[in-house]
Amino acid sequence: RAEAGRIRKRLKPMPERSVSELSRHLARASARLSELSDWQTYATTPKREALLSAITEIAESPLPPSDQADRIKALRAEWNALGPVGRADDHRLLDAFNEMAERAFEPCRSHFAAQAEVRAANLAAREAICASLDEYLAATDWASADFKAAERIMRTARDEWRAHHPVDRSAGKALEVRFEALQASLHEHIKAEWDRNLEVKRLIVEEAQALASSEQPVAAQVEGAKRLQQRWKAVGSTPRRPDQTLWRDFRAACDAIFGHRDSAKQSADAEIQAQRQAAEVLLAEFRTRLDDASNPIEAGSLRQFQAQYDELPSLPERISRLLARERDELVRIAEQQLRTQRANEARARLDKLKDQDAQVAALEQQQLAGEPVDFSPPDPIFADRCQAGATPAATEALACIVIEAEIAA
Repeated sequence: RAEAGRIRKRLKPMPERSVSELSRHLARASARLSELSDWQTYATTPKREALLSAITEIAESPLPPSDQADRIKALRAEWNALGPVGRADDHRLLDAFNEMAERAFEPCRSHFAAQAEVRAANLAAREAICASLDEYLAATDWASADFKAAERIMRTARDEWRAHHPVDRSAGKALEVRFEALQASLHEHIKAEWDRNLEVKRLIVEEAQALASSEQPVAAQVEGAKRLQQRWKAVGSTPRRPDQTLWRDFRAACDAIFGHRDSAKQSADAEIQAQRQAAEVLLAEFRTRLDDASNPIEAGSLRQFQAQYDELPSLPERISRLLARERDELVRIAEQQLRTQRANEARARLDKLKDQDAQVAALEQQQLAGEPVDFSPPDPIFADRCQAGATPAATEALACIVIEAEIAA
């Protein structure tokens, strides 16, 4: 209708005959347009009523804020797609729809306001992170810096940056560029330290490999490997992957060195075991000799045993103490057996002398009685008594013999 009015205004200056013909065409077109408009209104009104019902429903029973906003936007798009309203009834539907849309959007408005506050707070936090990084980079003496602390700062800054999300895109984009530049500057300092430390570890690996293939004594190799391990621990921080590669090479060289030590230790242990077995065989043989009652021990056998034991190679103190206790016990048993043998021998001699004394005494009595006697001494100790014309032994001499017997006993 508005377009028809504008056309009529443009027809007024034209000649009447031309205007009359065009006016008839305009009247027919306007009538047709009005007819079509009525059909469109007839078709779209139920749809508008349905959209009004849908938006009234979410106004009275709101969805979660994000879903609510998306639903309002979708219903508004469907309404606009139906075209402009013409009839008064449709205008009433439009007013009702707009009113319900405002009501439905109310919970979204507070939600988006809260989100805006969160984004603003996150943006402020990210600005503070950048300021802290900037200050740290400017204040640090990188010739003597604590690079482990620098690594922690770099990781912590990244974690905190990610935690303060989301932010407004336009303001956040420029701030992100600044943050990445600061992180890159910090990483450059740390990487320079990593490169220096990796070079130090490469040299340590080369020293360890050379030591493992050298002809140095095993003990010297082991001590050298321990010193290299201490130097490795003292090296500063390095990136994980290349450090693991160097560590595998270093450990392989150290394992080779300690393998040499283990082999040498096994050989030494085998030698110690053989020496211990030799000592145990010597002790067992001597114990068997002492247990043989049919073959009494002799002092020479004990001296020979002690000499053989003293000639054995030296053993570790713990083993040596155990064997020495057994040796001392065997020596004590042997000395006791020798003392017993000597006592038995002395007792047997005394018993024999006692019998011989009785024989000599009987002969002495026969001699005193004037009987002829063959006086041959049964033992040299009786030589004086068995001489022709000898008198019985003096009491003093007999007393000395008694004392000797008591001492022997």
